[in-house]
This record gives sequence, structure tokens and C-alpha cells, in this order.
Amino acid sequence: MKPKTPIVFDTDCISSFLWIRRLDILQTLYAGSMLIPDIVEKELAFMKKSRYPYVYLDLIQEVGHGTFQIYVMAALSEMATRYMKYINGKGTKQIGKGEAAAIVIAEGLAGTLASNNLKDVYALSKSIPIPLMTSDDILYQYYREGHMNISDGDQIRMAMRAKRRQLPSYDFQKVIRLHENA
Repeated sequence: MKPKTPIVFDTDCISSFLWIRRLDILQTLYAGSMLIPDIVEKELAFMKKSRYPYVYLDLIQEVGHGTFQIYVMAALSEMATRYMKYINGKGTKQIGKGEAAAIVIAEGLAGTLASNNLKDVYALSKSIPIPLMTSDDILYQYYREGHMNISDGDQIRMAMRAKRRQLPSYDFQKVIRLHENA
């Protein structure tokens, strides 16, 4: 099942694909309907002066191609007010800037939040409510649409985990079972 668009990525989820240079997966599934909050783009910008500049440069290249759009919240908007509430922990659990930006944008645009940081976003996404998907959900959709096999899924997940992405330690077959038994 296709997620509601736009799909709004937080830093960890988009990084899962950037670090292993597999933006092709996202392009295949969601080209033209993906947003990156400007705050997430700024969180990734430090990478351009690191040993891994491609993490940032590949994203900016795809922004230039129209695969992703950078979304800037208006400073005095309702989104900005909710964003400040979330990052300051006023009346809610305090969460990171990238997660907070992605949540308020996904909510404001009636889209889907893409995040692996379930500890910070799961309860909030359910209370709002907004659809939530993880890198595993994306890989499962890619698999279901026939773009990869189970072995490919295992290799991609292992590469993501090797880059310290927040993914469970189980294999891709368990990802499939979890989705098909849901």
C-alpha cells in the first residue's frame, strides 16, 4: 500500500539511504513526492566537510533533479509554533529538531512521516495521528513491488546497520513476516 504523500523524512531515515548510496530505492518508489525539512538538510550539511561529503552532496544533487524538495516552515506559522513546542518539550516529550520538523510538516500537509527514531516519534505520531513509516517499511514496499529479493533486502539492511542506522537487528525475512502478518 502506497503511503500518503508527501513523504517527509527526518534525518535518520533519509540518512539510511544516503549513507549506503541507495537513493534509487526512494526514487523508484516516491519520486517527486518527498520532502526534506530545511532543518534536516542543515543537520546533514556538516557532512560536506567530513570524510563522507557524498552523504550531503548526493541529497543536494537529487534536490536539484527534483527527486526531493527542501521544505522551509514559515517562521510565524502554526507549524513553527508546534515545532518549538516539540523541541522544547512543552506539554509533550522533547524530541530532536529533525524529528520535530518532519512531524509538523507531515501533519500540516497531511502526509506521511518517514522516521526510524520510534523512541521519539511513535507515540506522538499515533496521538496526532499521522502515518509513520520506517526504512524497513520502505524496503518492504520495494520488495513487494518486485524491485529486489530477500537476499538484496538483507544486504541493504546490513549496510544500513553498519552505518549505525536505527534498525532492528533481525533479518529481512522477519521484516517480511512482520508486514505480512500485520
